[in-house]
Parts: sequence; C-alpha cells; structure tokens
Amino acid sequence: PPPADRKTSPTDAYLEAKTRLFALLERPDALKSGKTAVLNRDDPAYAAFRHRILAVPCVSFGFSPEADYRADAVVLSQTSTMFNLHAKGRGAPPGGRRLSVRLRLLGEHNVMNALAAAAAALELGLDERAVVEGLGALERVPGRLDPVDAGQGFAVLVDFAHTAAALASVLAAVKRLPHRKVYTVFGCGGDRDRTKRAPMGVTAAE
Repeated sequence: PPPADRKTSPTDAYLEAKTRLFALLERPDALKSGKTAVLNRDDPAYAAFRHRILAVPCVSFGFSPEADYRADAVVLSQTSTMFNLHAKGRGAPPGGRRLSVRLRLLGEHNVMNALAAAAAALELGLDERAVVEGLGALERVPGRLDPVDAGQGFAVLVDFAHTAAALASVLAAVKRLPHRKVYTVFGCGGDRDRTKRAPMGVTAAE
C-alpha cells in the first residue's frame, strides 16, 4: 500500500484495484483448482503485476515474442480479422503450437481480446479446436465497431466510444483497415459530463 502521507495517483489506484482481483486467487480458502493468472505482456504495468503475483502460476499474452500466447501474421479487413496464435502454455509441446484464428470482429484490439480469452480457456484445459471455433463464432459485440449492412457499397461501423481517448483508439483501429477514405459522424450528448464535448470534437477533427 502507498504511504499514508502520499496521495494515491490514478495509476497507483488502478494497479491496486486490479491486484486485488489476482489476490483472490492466492487466498488459502479459495476452493477453485487450476488457478492461473493471465496477464497482458504488452501492458506497461505487466512487470508491476507480475512481481505482485507470487502464489499462483502466471501466463502472458500479447504481440511480444516473450508472451506465452502470442499473435502474429495479423490480417485486417473490413469483414474479418485473421492471425496465427502461438501457444506455449499448458499442454503445449516443447516448441509450442500454432493455431490459425479467424475472427468476425474487426480491429487489432480484438486480436488482444481474443488472445486473453484463448489463454484463459486453454489454461483451464479446454480443447484447442473448441477455443478456435468459439473465437470464430462470435459475430459481433453491440456498439463496438459494430457493422451495419443495409446493402450499401461501403462499410459502416458504429462504436459507442464516449471519451476522447476511446474515440482516438477507434479511429486508429479503423484507419488500419483497408480503406480509401474515412468519414466520421460524431456526436456527444454530454448530459453527464459536458467537458468531454470539446476534447472529443478535437479528436474527431484530427
């Protein structure tokens, strides 16, 4: 815990809150077996989390070559996302194993989400074919780069980004998809926080 005379920064508070989740795995009265912590190897906070998780096995996911569950050969399109999943975790042969994954979800951020889900599922002992099929079966997440098909000759994607940072992330993901031009239709009611309006407008304009 931080010293009593020092204010806790948002970063410290985030780390403390997330670390509590992993601390639940270490409780001696926890009845679940096969407990494993799954961490994002590409997260700047990875080392801080890793040093605090001592009592249970820990695996990582990400694009980093050091990740236990790693993605490469990522192919982004307006209709799907494909990548190779290299797994070095539970049950993998000495050299690891490679699984070909096709997502109906769009954007590189969904590769990271898929890696996290696959790492957790495989560490729980699920069959690798079932994991790959499960990842490919998810058609959409409402409001998250959600495609709209009304027969038009161009892609329409809806996202409920509600902060400037979230909007910037969405637009960066869209720009990495094959395209000729990106049109942004942006709205911000701001009923709860009107201060978001100007920064989100600047982000959309940029």
